[in-house]
Amino acid sequence: MDENDEKYPGEIHTEDKLDVFEDACSACSFELARIEHVDVTFIVSFEDRTLRGLSLLRLVPVKDCQEFELTLDVHESLRFSHFRCAEEELPFEVRGEQRQTVSVKLQGRVQLLEIRFDVLPNSPALSWLLTNSGSSDPFLVTQDFPGWARALLPCYDVLCSRSTFSVTFLVPAGLTAVMPGLKVEAVQESGKAEASAFLDGHDTFKFLIETPMSSEALAFVVGALESQALGSRMQLFSRTLPPLEPLEATLEQLLNILERYFGTCSALAQGVAADAKLQVVLVPESCSPMGGRGL
Repeated sequence: MDENDEKYPGEIHTEDKLDVFEDACSACSFELARIEHVDVTFIVSFEDRTLRGLSLLRLVPVKDCQEFELTLDVHESLRFSHFRCAEEELPFEVRGEQRQTVSVKLQGRVQLLEIRFDVLPNSPALSWLLTNSGSSDPFLVTQDFPGWARALLPCYDVLCSRSTFSVTFLVPAGLTAVMPGLKVEAVQESGKAEASAFLDGHDTFKFLIETPMSSEALAFVVGALESQALGSRMQLFSRTLPPLEPLEATLEQLLNILERYFGTCSALAQGVAADAKLQVVLVPESCSPMGGRGL
């Protein structure tokens, strides 16, 4: 591992490395600026099968430059309302067809870029199970197939770009949001005033992911979920809880295998969450989820 890798694992810092990590499916500008942290809020609407998103990107240019053009991977299922930096509205341009991107020009060193967008029903990154599908409760699960992170939020959709995340969900009252990460108390921030209008009739869930990861690893579930602890190291979520005794024995074997390769829950959670658990979500077969890593 070289000096640059120690500063930010998995990121690209020198020109001689760029050709090694080029992705034919991405046209993003990860070689110009790294996304250090992503703070995203999703307002979930089952009525029209959309997510209303507000993303705050903390950007650090890799090179010293007065101005650079930030290019993010996006999908045709995203619709953008605005790009804003330092309270100033910025012009943006959506380009391409097969490899669609959105570009905006920025100045200075550290930038905090605000993007407001909607995720439309045709997003391949989401699978919706609605009440008219023969189910009494709505259900939403991500489809984190490679290259589909851009259909969930504007991002660097490449594995070599890793960021920390904070994710807030506003979901219809009575539903639960689950995702890998440290669950924290959600606090309404002044910079997210547009979300405050949706607080009535919605429950709020907030998660922190303090280990840098790629956008592709972002996965979550929203639904009317029951929860049951399995011992001290596992948590089960399901719309209807099955008999637990046989399932607990199987999951205990799975957890032992995972810990053999990746370390114990307490070691993985060092400095983050002393009560870290393996979260298991039983997903309806009709959702046909792909990926689901981390859930």
